[in-house]
Amino acid sequence: MDPLLGPPTTETGISSIFDKIAAMDGGIKVADEWNSTLKTMWSTDDKLGVAGYSKCIKGGDDNRFC
Repeated sequence: MDPLLGPPTTETGISSIFDKIAAMDGGIKVADEWNSTLKTMWSTDDKLGVAGYSKCIKGGDDNRFC
């Protein structure tokens, strides 16, 4: 998430990137994986509560996109 733009514009930007990837040969599988992946909540300390949300998919060579 971009702290300056916030979640709505960041999520929309990433979604539009995956829409373009889906239009490429073989890209629909990656776009479908991103769209079906749920966000996970994370925190830095139990006392502080929610610190943010993440969403990751696996890539090749043990890489991932979050």
